[in-house]
Amino acid sequence: MAEIILKNLSKRFGTVEVIKSLDLTIADREFFTFVGPSGCGKSTVLNLIAGLEDVTEGTVVFDGKVINELSPGARDVAMVFQSYALYPHMNVFENIAFPLRVRKEKQATITSEVNRIAGLLGIGDQIKKVPRELSGGQRQRVALGRAMIRRPKVFLMDEPLSNLDARLRVGMRTELKKLHRELGITIVYVTHDQEEAMSLSDKVAVLLEGRVEQCAVPIELYERPANIFVAGFMGSPAMNFIKGSVTSEEPFRVGPGRLTVEPKIKISSKRPVGTEVVIGMRPEDVEVSKAPLDGGYEALCDVVEPAGPFQWVEFTPEGLEGKRIKGKAPVEESINPGERVFFSPAWDRVHLFDADNEKRIF
Repeated sequence: MAEIILKNLSKRFGTVEVIKSLDLTIADREFFTFVGPSGCGKSTVLNLIAGLEDVTEGTVVFDGKVINELSPGARDVAMVFQSYALYPHMNVFENIAFPLRVRKEKQATITSEVNRIAGLLGIGDQIKKVPRELSGGQRQRVALGRAMIRRPKVFLMDEPLSNLDARLRVGMRTELKKLHRELGITIVYVTHDQEEAMSLSDKVAVLLEGRVEQCAVPIELYERPANIFVAGFMGSPAMNFIKGSVTSEEPFRVGPGRLTVEPKIKISSKRPVGTEVVIGMRPEDVEVSKAPLDGGYEALCDVVEPAGPFQWVEFTPEGLEGKRIKGKAPVEESINPGERVFFSPAWDRVHLFDADNEKRIF
């Protein structure tokens, strides 16, 4: 097991600084995820921890020991890449067994462990096949199995579920959580999928252009995003944003024109009348109905997206032509595009951001 500390970590490729003064602590036995859009530096951080890339500045520390100069093999990490990196001439059994053969484990132990891992990953009936005979999802499961069987100090996982179909991906999340709990091992995970990050992780670092925008437990990222970027990136569907200003100090109200809301914030966080703000409302916190709502506003329905027991409704508020907002309605409402609807934000769930620096006001 290992605690990982990244101290003032930077990485440049030529004149391009990809990672910028990163300071993070990944606790022993923690499931820690880096999430962010493509090109934000997620995989580069993983490669620096693994030793596949040299650090430009700063240090990588495992359990109090600086490991900058250690080779990847000496760091006792197992890495699963988005690409499969399997041995093409070996069958599934031998690909998974390879780390144990290197350690010269007994054949009985190897057979037992390989069969256990292959069964867990749903590829027990594929163990005699070579990689070219497998689907992309099956190859990724073999790569994951080869890492799992090593039981290293640290698992480093770079989008390991990206090539699986949706149903299997959800199932594998559960298996990864169980694996983490059973082995009590440190896992550092990279994904662009915020839902995957939220469901798997003990802690999540949201990256943008090589910097950490916020590092927190998943519920805090969702409930109290530090800025507009984090608020918009975490959550599906994405948060609605509306530019507005403070229209009243007592009671505290903000809004553009007729769309005025009363966010429940601390008195110390209030701003003077006229202060420009950005109002954030998650779609699930915006009630939509065909009938007038108490304290609600009128709008024109643009798009309806059925989602099983409910439906997402995208609409243009009256007086805000060109600005679409998404909310949630019961499926029984039978709302159709082009119809007039009413919506009401949950005032105690409204988020407020500074229009200038885009940081959370409260």
